[in-house]
Amino acid sequence: MPSTYDPLLRLELQATGENATTWGIKTNTNLDLLAESIAGAVNLNVAGSGDYTLSTANGAEDEARQAILVLTGLLTGNRNIPAPSSPTHYPVINNTTGAFTVTLKQSGGSGVVIPQGSPSITVCTSTTCVDSIGATPYTKSLLISTSAEAARTTLGLANTAIIVATSVGSDLITAVDTSAGRAAIEAAKSGDVTASGLTMATARLLGRTTSATGTIEEISVGSGLTLSGGSLALSPAATSQLREQLFTSSGTWTAPSGVTLARVVVIGGGGGGGAWNPDGDGADGGRGGFGGIAIGTFTVVPSTNYTVTVGAGGSGGGGARANGSSGGTSSFGSVISATGGAGGTSWGGIGTNGSGSGGTIRNGNLSYVSSGDFTGTARSGGSGTGAETWSASTTSGAGQYGGGGFLIGSITGAGGVGGIVYIQWAGV
Repeated sequence: MPSTYDPLLRLELQATGENATTWGIKTNTNLDLLAESIAGAVNLNVAGSGDYTLSTANGAEDEARQAILVLTGLLTGNRNIPAPSSPTHYPVINNTTGAFTVTLKQSGGSGVVIPQGSPSITVCTSTTCVDSIGATPYTKSLLISTSAEAARTTLGLANTAIIVATSVGSDLITAVDTSAGRAAIEAAKSGDVTASGLTMATARLLGRTTSATGTIEEISVGSGLTLSGGSLALSPAATSQLREQLFTSSGTWTAPSGVTLARVVVIGGGGGGGAWNPDGDGADGGRGGFGGIAIGTFTVVPSTNYTVTVGAGGSGGGGARANGSSGGTSSFGSVISATGGAGGTSWGGIGTNGSGSGGTIRNGNLSYVSSGDFTGTARSGGSGTGAETWSASTTSGAGQYGGGGFLIGSITGAGGVGGIVYIQWAGV
C-alpha cells in the first residue's frame, strides 16, 4: 500500500513495510515540515492586486504550512489571500505599502482585513476566517518607548509634540492607532499630547529647577510677567530710559542687567587757595588750580562691580605764608581718571590745573565760573569760607570745574571743592 498525506499539514504517512531504505529521510522531512508549521515564518511579496494564492505541496515545503506570514510589497489594489480549506491559524504581519487592504479569507466565505503595520492572529475554519483577538481596543499594540522621540514616532506625532511621563519606561500606552492613543491618555484630538491629569489654574511654566533628570515641576509666572503663546514677556513692557548716577564720594557702581555701555565724566578735586601773605606788600593768596576733566564712553559687563574714586578738594593754606594743597585724583575703574588741581601759593601764584587721562574729551580749558561774591579771578574779602559743592542737578561755586577757592585779607585760604564721577547709561 503506497504512502498517503494527512489533510491538515500534508505530511507523508508511510505505509507499513514501505520505504525500507528511505523511511529515515522521509521521517526527518516530516519533522522539518512540522517545525515550520509550529515556528516557521515566510516573507510573501504580495505586491499588486487581486487574489494571492498560498502555495501547497504534499510532503514538501510550501507557503500555506508556515506558522507566520509576513506580507510585503506595494499594493496597487485590494488583495485577497485564500487560506487552505483545512482548519488553521496564522499570525500575520502586514508590512505592505499602498492605500489598499489585504484580506485573509476562505474561498467564497468571509475573511479578516489585516491592518498595515499591525500584527493580527487569524483563525480559519473550512468556511471562514476570524480575528482571534476580536475588536477589543487597547489590547493589540503596546506603546513602549524609552524616549519622547520614540513615542512621538510611534504615535505619528510631530517632533514638537509634548509627551510627559513620570519616569522613562514606567508607563505603558496600549492603543491600536494614534486616535486611540490620544483617547487612552485623555489628550485632545489635535495638538500636543500631554500627561493625563495635568491641569493648571493659571499661567505656568513647566521645567526642572534641580537637574536635567529631575521631576518636571510647575513654575509660577511672577507679577509683571505674562505667558502667552509660549512667550514670556514683561507686562506692561518696560521701555529703556537714560539713567544716571552722581558720585561725590568714593564707592562702587554695579552695571545693571542688560547694560553694556556707560558714559563717564570724571573731574579731579580743586586745589586749595593760598593764605594771605602779610609781609611786604600783603600779597594776595593765589587760587588753587582746576581739577582735570575727562569724558568717555566705555564697554561694561552687566552685573559687574566697578570701583569709583572721587578726589577730595585740596586744603587751603592754614596760616600766614601757607600754600594750598593739591586736590585728589578721580577715576572710574582703570579706564579713565583726572588728577586734582595744584594748590595756590601765598605769593599770589595760581595753582596748575589737573589733567585727564582716558576717554575722548580731556583737559578742558574751561572758564572759572562761580556764583555769589566770586569773580573770574579773585574773591573780595571774606572770612576764609571753603569753596561750594556739587549736587545731582546743578554745579555751583568754584567747584563747577574743579577750581580751588582763595581769599584776600584773610590768613586762611579757602579749600578746593571735591571732584565728581558722573555715570550715564540706558536701561529699564
